[in-house]
Amino acid sequence: MSYNPARQQGGVSVNPRRQRRLDPRAGVRHSEIIAKQGPSAATMTDMRNRVETPKGWRSVMFCGDDFEMIFEYICSKNSTGVLFHPEKDRVLRLMAGELYVTMNDEMIHLRPGSSFILPKGIEYKIATSGTLDAEIIFCQGANYEKDLEQRSEPEAVSTETTMSSVGGDDTPVRQKTSTEQTRQQAEKIAEERRQRDIAKRQGLPRVVDEQSMAATSGAESVPAPSPRRTPPRRVLPGQQVTGVNPRPMGAGGPGEDD
Repeated sequence: MSYNPARQQGGVSVNPRRQRRLDPRAGVRHSEIIAKQGPSAATMTDMRNRVETPKGWRSVMFCGDDFEMIFEYICSKNSTGVLFHPEKDRVLRLMAGELYVTMNDEMIHLRPGSSFILPKGIEYKIATSGTLDAEIIFCQGANYEKDLEQRSEPEAVSTETTMSSVGGDDTPVRQKTSTEQTRQQAEKIAEERRQRDIAKRQGLPRVVDEQSMAATSGAESVPAPSPRRTPPRRVLPGQQVTGVNPRPMGAGGPGEDD
């Protein structure tokens, strides 16, 4: 028996060119599926304890004597207006979406994973983008919103979230049909099937019923084509005799005129 390196290596070829290398970036990751279903930073406890707000909803994650942590979901096309707190600081961390923070006449664009400090004694304004909802975690002093001053009215343009499901919004909407239309369509299909079966049993070709269509539309009827006929076969001398051919054919045989 000859030496087989593939069998000696446990079925794995020793030639690296024949091995199929897997792409670690191929396929759909679980995080991408979850990101399309809703908030990515909120837990089930946050969802159960959420409180509706004019800009979305919020959930208290921790509340102590010195500071508190709040998760807030702000819909797109919204703004908090100009805010001011004279005594307490505030820190936000953006988990998902986009934010635009205006402070000291300067606008800062925040992306997911960014943190920003809102110090005391300074006016600031928080706004979301026009297409994405924002998920924010606020870490601030206890009872921060008790002494928070609203210097200008908030701009609540949209209060609907843009959470999308896995299938997306490109799925066509199924039109509802009545029971009578469904029954008529089923009877029409059954009648067409019965006509095709009758034509098949009679040996006739499959012909579209154009005359009924023309009668319905008011147009002139179109005559159906006649079935194709095969010409009769020519009988040669000697073919009508049973048994031995009394009139041989071919070279040396008698012709038809004999």
